Amino acid sequence: ISTFFGRSSLTSITIPDSVTKIDYSAFKNCNNLSDVYYKGCEQDWAAINIDSNNECLLNADLHYVG
Repeated sequence: ISTFFGRSSLTSITIPDSVTKIDYSAFKNCNNLSDVYYKGCEQDWAAINIDSNNECLLNADLHYVG
């Protein structure tokens, strides 16, 4: 599911710690995404199954706010 596919206006997002999977291309072409705020810890983030074509998400600055 391409939840945010191509949303160039998306510059930041907060992801709750209840997220366990980010689907294929959910953040594809979100080229202005610069900050991701995650409401969990580093260990929880590492456990999330992030499918391919989510480079914009993975290249953004990650902030732990949990």
